[in-house]
Amino acid sequence: MSIVRSIRKEIAELESLKYAQNGKVTTDDIAKIIQRVKNNSSSEQVERAHVTSFYGLEDKQTIKKVINPTANYKEAFLLFDSNFKDTAKSTNQHFVWNVANTQVKQSGTIPVPSSLRNVVGMRLYPYTMTLIPPIPEADKTMVSTNVMGNYNYTIFIEEFRPQAYYGKNGRNYHFITFPYILNPNYLQNTDKPLTPPNPYVEFVTSGKGNGWFWFHKPVVEFSTITMSFGNPWSIVTIPTTTRIIIPIKFIYDYQEDTIKF
Repeated sequence: MSIVRSIRKEIAELESLKYAQNGKVTTDDIAKIIQRVKNNSSSEQVERAHVTSFYGLEDKQTIKKVINPTANYKEAFLLFDSNFKDTAKSTNQHFVWNVANTQVKQSGTIPVPSSLRNVVGMRLYPYTMTLIPPIPEADKTMVSTNVMGNYNYTIFIEEFRPQAYYGKNGRNYHFITFPYILNPNYLQNTDKPLTPPNPYVEFVTSGKGNGWFWFHKPVVEFSTITMSFGNPWSIVTIPTTTRIIIPIKFIYDYQEDTIKF
């Protein structure tokens, strides 16, 4: 029984006794009851159950995963910039970045915490593609056919090939995106688009996935990220004058025994 319940019980018993004697419970009576109950509760030896296993499971981390699988999930935000890719491994169709647990600045390498293992999911956020030089005057439209052959584009990460969606012509992919902005400025009082000095395309996610991808089995570890873009099923060749900036959140199963930098 809790201390509060014990105090209430004793006060009620004393009130009944006082009532029978035409008396009343005083503040001194209540103070004595509170002190007595506190003293008794601190001196009592409370017997606690010692659980050594739960449905045959003994490891606390395993038990936590069974009861609440997402309790150990952590997030890591990585920004993939084509200007800082690994040029030795990349082509104009495949962009490669190294990922490593390091604090040393290295060309083509994205530093990540050592705990970034057992990845269970990814979240792609809207990303941009800058176009240099500006598109020709004839192609100044909200969506330039000079850049887009289609109105949806796929992103495929080679390292995660075993767990990917399968599309047409053998094209695997993890995300589908849609071009949203190219020329956000217009000539005043007209509907004619105005190409800014450095136009860009913004790609957004839509549909049921909404930029999310969940793995059937956790990806234990990886040391590189290789991306390719399709429109949607044919790989797009991207010139070196085009810059792509892609933010992705990785959701991973954090292990307490993993040391973080």
